[in-house]
Formats: sequence, C-alpha cells, structure tokens
Amino acid sequence: MGKTTYIICALNMVASAVALFLIFRSPSKPKFELPLQQNTLAKTVEPPPSPAEIWAQFDQVSTLDAAANLLAKLPVNDAMLGQVAAYVVDHTATGIGGLDFPRIGRIGACVHFLGSHSRWDASHRSLLQSLAKDRHAAVIVRDLALRAVIELALRKHSTKDAADATWRSELATFLTESDFGTDTSIEGLSLQAAVFAQKQGLGTIDPLALTNRLRTILERHASVQETTLIAALEACATVPETNLADAVRTVAASPRSEAVLQAAVATLGKIGNAEDRAWLARMQPVSAALYRTAEVAWTGLTPRM
Repeated sequence: MGKTTYIICALNMVASAVALFLIFRSPSKPKFELPLQQNTLAKTVEPPPSPAEIWAQFDQVSTLDAAANLLAKLPVNDAMLGQVAAYVVDHTATGIGGLDFPRIGRIGACVHFLGSHSRWDASHRSLLQSLAKDRHAAVIVRDLALRAVIELALRKHSTKDAADATWRSELATFLTESDFGTDTSIEGLSLQAAVFAQKQGLGTIDPLALTNRLRTILERHASVQETTLIAALEACATVPETNLADAVRTVAASPRSEAVLQAAVATLGKIGNAEDRAWLARMQPVSAALYRTAEVAWTGLTPRM
C-alpha cells in the first residue's frame, strides 16, 4: 500500500473512535441553575408622621434631645414656625417651677427649632430676645434663645439684603444694652456673642458701651456669676483703644478661684505692661495649668519692654 492509503486508514480509525465515544459516553448530568430569587416582599416605606402625630408624641418626651429630634420631623414653613412659637408662649407664660426637666427640655427644643429655621425679620426674633432676657426662665432656655438670635443674624448676614444696616444696629443694641443680669452665665454669653458678632462682621459693637459693661462686671467680681466673670475677663482683651487692665489687675489680686485667676493672668498677658510682667515673675503658681498660663502671659508681654 502506498503512503496515501495509510493516511486514509488512520483518519478513518480516528473518526470511528470519536463516533464510538459520542455514542457510548455517559449522558451529561443536567445543569440546574437556580434562578435569582426575586425579593417579592417590597420594602415598605412608612410615610412620615403627620404634624398632628408629632405634636401628640411631643408632650410625651422627657429630654431636650428627644424633643428636638421629634421636632426635626416637622415640615418647615411659616405655619409650623407659628405653632412652635405658640407652644413656647403657652408653656412659659406661667413660668417654670423648679427643675421640671421634661417641660424645660420641650421648650428648649422649640427655641432651638426657631433658631434653626426662622428669619431675622420674623416676629419670632422678638420672642427669642425676650426669652434671653427673662430672668425667670430656665437658664438653658435663655442660653438657647440667645444662641438662636445669633443664628438668625448669621443667616441674615448671608442673604442678599444683608447690606441693610438697620438689623446690624438692632443686633448690637440687643447684645450691649439688654439687662441680662449678672447672676447667671447669660451675661457672659452675651459678651462672647458681642465679640463674635464684631469679628464676624454681623454688627459694629460700640467699644465704649462694651467697655462700660465689662468694667461694671469686673468691679463686682466678688458677686457676679463666675462664668460671666471669666467671660468678661476674656473679652477685655478684644476691646480696642480702651484700658481695662486696671480692673483686671484688681481681679487678679484677689481671685475667687484658680479659674478666675487663670483668666485674669491670660488677659494681662495681652493688655498688660512691664509692671504686670514683673508681677507675673513673682507669682507662686499652685498648679501646672496656672504656671503655663503665667508663662505664656509673661512671654507675651516681652515686646512691650
């Protein structure tokens, strides 16, 4: 046989082997692919509670945070702001007896809501200012009300009609001429707010009015609330072209606490003179914190030598 014959026979043998394999092979196992399971249970999106439901729950909460979280679910519009303001008026008209934490918390949450969503030109600002000055209201409510007024001013400052100087004058007058009383921390907070307003360009604070207010507090340093006294000491360093160093020295000479002394020393480091530097060098600090404060103050007075 020729070479061609051998090739043909070999191909036939291979073809026969393949045919036999295909005929007698084991049937392939069926493949069962599990279909992707469809989530037939559609996620149920609960509708937000209605304002009526929120108010019904509101009187049941017992903390300021819980009350604020609940009010956050309310729609923000003029009508709702009016309801929140009415709640404040209705529940503070008779005063707050004792530490009724749930009641105070709910009022505070309403005040916070007004500060977060109201406008400077709305009537709610007058309510917030009155609360901040109310010597009979709980201090936390007064604190939140004062902070809310500043929030309104910040939002007003960012609007297109912020160039109107009237509202800036109103803010400055409120912060520097209101009688907040020195028996709580609110007077100190108002001083801090005035300094903040000046730095942020919210209003022009009259240096003389602020100086007179600070001097009055420092002269009564033995009786005013300590937080207010410390805030006044810190604010003394921010009043331009005035001399309050003498009043600060009086406080430093007979401090009622180490915290007061630290504040006085820190302020003298900014507005003092060479004599204050010499006095600092003679101090006998009773704590590491006071030592560090005195050291920074002493160093800060070096350029004046």
